[in-house]
Amino acid sequence: MKTLKYIIMIVLVVFCALAPRQGYAATAVKNGEYIQALDITVAETPSGDIDIIHIGRYGPFRRYSWFRVGDVIEAVDGKKVSIFDLQGIDRSQTPVIRYRRGQYTAERQISLERTLYGYPPFVNLHKTRVSHGE
Repeated sequence: MKTLKYIIMIVLVVFCALAPRQGYAATAVKNGEYIQALDITVAETPSGDIDIIHIGRYGPFRRYSWFRVGDVIEAVDGKKVSIFDLQGIDRSQTPVIRYRRGQYTAERQISLERTLYGYPPFVNLHKTRVSHGE
């Protein structure tokens, strides 16, 4: 019985070591350019396309569900865009971004302001002490 436990433990350790990493660590990016205002990482392809290769956890692209990793950013405010142009975007802007996913092309206007989401007003985080006749 003790031997079976050791075998199971060894199998689990080997499985965990060989299994692909999932979650946030799997989104490690190589050879990309981080765009701080958008909180995304993009890469320029040899054909000049700007591919989204990582979307940050708290950025505006995460807030809007229509942007995904693998999309191609074609234009910002109606102008063809480069990585240098994306670096120049300010957080106070509300740009119209044209993107392509496969054959589908769309334009979306997004807000780049940072928002902090808190608890709803009905949640009381301050615990009150209840006295039981003390």
